[in-house]
Amino acid sequence: MALSSAGAASKIALLAAGATAMMALSACQVGGTGAYSGGTPASSPEAAQPAAAGGQAPTGGGSGGQAPAAAGSGGGTSRCTAADLSVEIIDQGPVAGAQTASWLLAAANTSHHTCALNGYPSFGFQDPSGSLVSDSRTNYVRHPGPPVKIILKPGRNAFAGVKWEMAGACGRGDLMAGLVMTPPGDTKHVQVSVHTDSDAKQMRMFRVCSHTVTAGSLQPATQGVVFAS
Repeated sequence: MALSSAGAASKIALLAAGATAMMALSACQVGGTGAYSGGTPASSPEAAQPAAAGGQAPTGGGSGGQAPAAAGSGGGTSRCTAADLSVEIIDQGPVAGAQTASWLLAAANTSHHTCALNGYPSFGFQDPSGSLVSDSRTNYVRHPGPPVKIILKPGRNAFAGVKWEMAGACGRGDLMAGLVMTPPGDTKHVQVSVHTDSDAKQMRMFRVCSHTVTAGSLQPATQGVVFAS
């Protein structure tokens, strides 16, 4: 069920209640690719990193690449780590001729301190045994624009668009039993709750056509973050 349902709309309204004003939108641009290597997530790209073009995307087990450029975060607020966050993705319905699943990611600060997010989430699939799929990859796209530094108070959320190719585009696809996310600049991951809509129970199994996730930049509001194509 997509967000057109009353339940889904209610959930998104609650998630967005603490979000700050959205930055001006810019064109979506492909930014780079990162990979999980040997079942261990590499550091997720952080816009605040001083390396060229705003920081290197994680590499290993594949071609890797550079994350999209973004301004440094500055300031003295500590970075949000995997231990600070609770993450869920909510189904937004199929796009691109029903061949791609589009999701809204909401990352909540469940710690007792304020922390900062600035960059892109990275993902890894888990197989039915619970092991990370070593060739999981994340394509980073500047959607709906470049990252902005998000000062995330306890109980507040940051958002991003997420999509991947659905099973059916390639036959039955591969069965997955979970998804993990690495926050920007971190090397630890957090388990992601995968929901068909805001009121549904967590999906325990799902099929994917490839092991690549496309992720937009983390933003302080839901406006414009969901992939529509």
